[in-house]
Amino acid sequence: MTVLSLEPSPPDIPRVLPEHDLTDLDDKCAQLVQCVRAGQVDAILVHNDSIALPLVSRLQASGIRVPDDLAVVTYDDELAPLADPPLTAAAPPRRAVGAEAVELLVERLEDPERPPHRLILDPVLNVRG
Repeated sequence: MTVLSLEPSPPDIPRVLPEHDLTDLDDKCAQLVQCVRAGQVDAILVHNDSIALPLVSRLQASGIRVPDDLAVVTYDDELAPLADPPLTAAAPPRRAVGAEAVELLVERLEDPERPPHRLILDPVLNVRG
């Protein structure tokens, strides 16, 4: 957010959505609905699809129209096309990630003293809805 000169969101806006605690998801969704209705939030980025789909379903049940009232972008793009409406998603380059991981493992086995390095593999943005 700093790099993009964005202001941090107010503390009453949920930042973490639980993947396996549906009661907490319901609570966070209710908070998010209030924030959308108050005009505090008009877009969210959700990591990952498996939490975005139940969230969108709950938002819609609360009267929030996606994407009209709230734009939802997710990361992973495994389930995003199956949502109603289909969600815009960042799709990681899975094959490239796997290939690079294997290559790095082999290089580490051959040279355990090899210095760490950073590799950036950009996702593709699939715009939907």
